[in-house]
Amino acid sequence: MAPVSQIIRFAVATAMRQEEICKVGWSDLEFRTRMLLIRHRKDPSKNGNNQRIPLFAATGYDAWAIEEQRAERSNDDDRNFPFNHRSVGTAFRRGCAD
Repeated sequence: MAPVSQIIRFAVATAMRQEEICKVGWSDLEFRTRMLLIRHRKDPSKNGNNQRIPLFAATGYDAWAIEEQRAERSNDDDRNFPFNHRSVGTAFRRGCAD
């Protein structure tokens, strides 16, 4: 099951969409500078828009701390949140309904 609460906090901290969050890989994370590369960020005026963002606690949620929690988990997938973004959205809506 997807850790919806972690994904929500990470989304608030980084202003990323759920599809972007579920695509981010460990290879996109720079540990030394605490920067994250978002590949193909949605932008109507640009195609193939890659963007680097800092991971810090400007919103009350610490994006870097969430990444560190995720790093402790081992999986064969390179993605930080190895879940289907549609499944995450469904889990979120079900949680709201409850």
